[in-house]
Amino acid sequence: VQARWLPDHAFTAAAEAVFRYTLATSDEAIFPPLSALRDVSRQVAIAVGRELVASGAAPALDDDEVTRRVDA
Repeated sequence: VQARWLPDHAFTAAAEAVFRYTLATSDEAIFPPLSALRDVSRQVAIAVGRELVASGAAPALDDDEVTRRVDA
C-alpha cells in the first residue's frame, strides 16, 4: 500500500488479525497452526494495510483495493 511510515497501530492490527483468525479456527490454540501460515499472513497483511490507510501512513485506498494489492 506504499506506506510512508509504520505507526504503532499497525502492530496492533497485526496482532488482532492473528487473534481473530485463531479464535475463528480453534477453541484451544493460542496461535494458528503452521499449516495455516499462508492464510494467516494474508489476513495480517490486509489488516495492516487497512490500518496504514486509516492512519494516513499510506495513500487513500478502499478495502477492496488493499485486498487486491495484498493478493497481487
